[in-house]
This record gives sequence, structure tokens and C-alpha cells, in this order.
Amino acid sequence: MAVKFIKQEDIFTQKPTLMMYSYLMSFLVLIQLICDVVALLTINISSIHLSASGVIFPIAFVLVGIIANIYGAERAKSVAIAMTMAQFIFCITVFIFASVKTNNTFNDNGVSQNFSAYFIKYWSVTSAGILDTFIPLWICSVLTSKCKKLFVCKTSKNAGVFYNFPIIGYFLSIFIPLCLSQLSLVLITYTINFGLGVGVSLSDLFNIITSTYIYKLCIGLLIALFLTRPLTKLCTYFDKIDTYDYGVSYNIFPKKGNTGVNVYVNKICQN
Repeated sequence: MAVKFIKQEDIFTQKPTLMMYSYLMSFLVLIQLICDVVALLTINISSIHLSASGVIFPIAFVLVGIIANIYGAERAKSVAIAMTMAQFIFCITVFIFASVKTNNTFNDNGVSQNFSAYFIKYWSVTSAGILDTFIPLWICSVLTSKCKKLFVCKTSKNAGVFYNFPIIGYFLSIFIPLCLSQLSLVLITYTINFGLGVGVSLSDLFNIITSTYIYKLCIGLLIALFLTRPLTKLCTYFDKIDTYDYGVSYNIFPKKGNTGVNVYVNKICQN
């Protein structure tokens, strides 16, 4: 099958609708808040103990990767900022109430005590939460954007490495960002919470990081396998956008107009 290139001179920026983008951002903020609520819960599968938030949060990496692929790294970074702000507001709200001494008149099975004991360590919890939310998701967005340009781009001037093998390029643009961004997540989270906070030994810290990383990565890849393709097509269709981040800055700070090039219309015209 012959590869159809998009001529570089035909590329122009079209203002997208961003309807699906808004829905995804709202859903990801909800995912962040759910993970904060279930931060103290564990799921037991046979003899394996998994963090409830650790099972849920890989969804965020998949969706941020999809957003970076379709809408560009800058808009994906905006989603990461929104999630980080939600994390900060949640932590400071619970901290305020955890600091207030109250007398419970009903049995809550120790939930209030656990939350108070956890969130009273406000600065360590908040710093870990902000760092392990924003930085890994920002890394995921940057890597996804770069992998898309490197592997799957089909413009005549900037052909991707695997433009003749789109399945390979598609897989690598998902696999590499997930692997490296989730690795950064567990390194940041467990180094702060267990290494600096609890003070576990280096061997125990290594075991915690390794086991958690493996199951997070497996969950993330499983979700990505079934979700990425249909959701990408859905968002591209409704929002009329397919972004390549040419000439953009990957700076960690937001930058107005740093939204890449939309080639959606040109691709439709070429088919």
C-alpha cells in the first residue's frame, strides 16, 4: 500500500473545536480526585496487595498520551496543570479539616483517623502529590509528542522513521512514553513517601519501586491497547484536529500560542 504524504506547503493551522478535549480534561481531573480519595485503600488479589489509586491512575497516563498525540504537548500540559491544581486543592482542604479536632458521634471504622493521620503531614503529602502528578504527566506528553513526530509523521518534509510500517510507529509512540513516564512516577512517589518519609532500606525501596512499576506498566499498556485507537479516532473526528508539534517549545511553563500544527483538514483532502 502506497504511503500518502501531506505536502509541507499545504499545512496550515485550523482552529479546532476542542469539545472532546474539554470532556477529557474534566474526566482526568475527576480521576485525580478519585485517586486522592482512595489513596489509603488497597486491593487484594490472591496474595498480591495493590494500591487502589495505583490501579486507577494509569488511566491518566493513557489519556494524557492520547491528548498529546491529538492536541499537542502544550494542551496536554494544560491538563496536567489542571490535575495538579485539583490535587493541591484536595490536599489543602483535607489538611484543614484534619487539623480541626472533632468528636465523632458515630463509628466510621477508623476512616477519619486514617485520613487525619495521613493528611496531617501536609507538606510531604502535597509536595509528593504535586511532583508525582505534574512531572510524570508532563514527561508523558513531551515523549508522546516527540515519538509521534519521529515515528509516524507523514509530511513530505518530515517523514517518520516507521512511516512505511505505521503499526510499529504507532506502538512505539505509546509504549515508550508509558514506560518512561510511569518510571518517573514511581521513582518520585516512593522515594519521597518511603525513602525520605518512612525511611525504608534501599533494598526494600528498590523492591517497592520495581514491583509497583511492573504492575502499573502492565495496567497502563492493557488500557492503552484497547482504548487508544478508538478514542483517538473519536476525538480526531469530533474536534477536527491532528497536531504535530513543529516549532513548539517543550518548556515546563505554559506558553500562549504554543500549539503546533493541525494537519487534519489536509489529511482528509489527501484521502
